Amino acid sequence: MKKFLLEILIFSFILILTIKGIKSTVPFYWGNKLMEQKIEYLESSDSKYDTYFIGSSKTFRHIDPILFEKITGTPAFNLGCSGMFALETEYMLDNFLSKESFKNTKDIYVQNTDYMIIGEQNRHTLRVNYYMDTKRLVRGVNYFIGQREYSQAYYHLVAFIENQLCIGQISEIIDYKQKDKRNLMKMVADQNGFYSLEQDLKIGKSKQLENRHNRYLKSVENNTYTKRKAKDIRLVELNKGELGIDTKGTKIWQIQNNPIADPKYYFDRGHYNLEGAKKYTKQLAHLVKKLNESKKQ
Repeated sequence: MKKFLLEILIFSFILILTIKGIKSTVPFYWGNKLMEQKIEYLESSDSKYDTYFIGSSKTFRHIDPILFEKITGTPAFNLGCSGMFALETEYMLDNFLSKESFKNTKDIYVQNTDYMIIGEQNRHTLRVNYYMDTKRLVRGVNYFIGQREYSQAYYHLVAFIENQLCIGQISEIIDYKQKDKRNLMKMVADQNGFYSLEQDLKIGKSKQLENRHNRYLKSVENNTYTKRKAKDIRLVELNKGELGIDTKGTKIWQIQNNPIADPKYYFDRGHYNLEGAKKYTKQLAHLVKKLNESKKQ
């Protein structure tokens, strides 16, 4: 019996070492294709940035870093990616700030995102488990237990186990290592990571995106769209404890509130069009400029 248990222990140890070795061959961002392209673009670029924006599509599609720089004088890059909610954002920040190439980052602006509920269609997928390390597991489980959503706490635990054991990931890792890497799309690169839905529709000509846009326009025409209340943008500085990460001396700001109510600035019910993104960026940039000027006085 002792020999059998010892053999199991040795086998488990070898298995864990093998899995760790396999996972060490891919970078931390490997499960998010757009983030992969953005970070690899940054690492190969001669341009240097003091400021980054990170969050879901409401960062990616809403904040124009070039316009932000024109107003504030601060070189900035948009690291937003569609579908990137709180835990993945925290994971990205944690690892991003640990990289030597980004150690001089002064400010990062984080979208006020919620903890993502793992839907049935997304369980066991790479996109919801590749970032589920111990820190994200603890934060996610504690959050959903606090919300009494015990099934979500369980789904996060399953995602963590799948990630640690590389369940369903081996073929994905092999594919990642063997395939030709796609460069960051020229327009996204030229706009420092920003890409509005309006531009996406014009260039990509996605039927799904077109239908989404047309449904919204029809709801505005019929006066059945969701009416909003505008609230001035607020910036709240987050401390280490709130994010659960070491900020490495970089200031992390959470962007709060939606400052635009007028439906003409929207592409669909949840996202601005290009004109709306410019308006939003200007408001954010002027607030940042004002805060920076007040520090100098």
